[in-house]
Amino acid sequence: MLPKARLSDELVITQVGDELVIYDRVRDRAHSLNPTAAFVFQHCNGQTSTDQLTALLAAEHHLSQERAAQVMWLALQLLEEAHLLKWRAKRGARPLTRRRILMMAGAAAATTVAAFKLELPVVTSILAPTPAEACASGGWGGGGGGGGWWPWWPWWPWWPWWPWWHH
Repeated sequence: MLPKARLSDELVITQVGDELVIYDRVRDRAHSLNPTAAFVFQHCNGQTSTDQLTALLAAEHHLSQERAAQVMWLALQLLEEAHLLKWRAKRGARPLTRRRILMMAGAAAATTVAAFKLELPVVTSILAPTPAEACASGGWGGGGGGGGWWPWWPWWPWWPWWPWWHH
């Protein structure tokens, strides 16, 4: 199985510090990938198999093959949910769930903090406004068309609850 990222003309990819920031032009979404998720994404070139990706991840983070496979499948799952892959994952290994992540973290913390150096893959996504939405009137203080708090600030002392709040 050869995971493949979506076309680069649909995505704007920028390295920011140790994270990878990806803007999806088709869906108007911005995604931030932590180093582990970025490592997996950068190797989703359609030529690296999931077994090879597992071996690369194991070597990079000094993990067992089983743990590296779990982390790789979690990263692929997160990338797939963010619509950053062309490829549908057929999970061969048991994917990591949030419950299993907490169990792993707890077990590692109980033995030694250094045993859990791996940073689990994280993909954070936000909806980016279209240019028309970004320029629209904000009403309650946002946007460029005016509005804001101006009509409300002169009236606050005369609100019925003001004496109770003031004293």
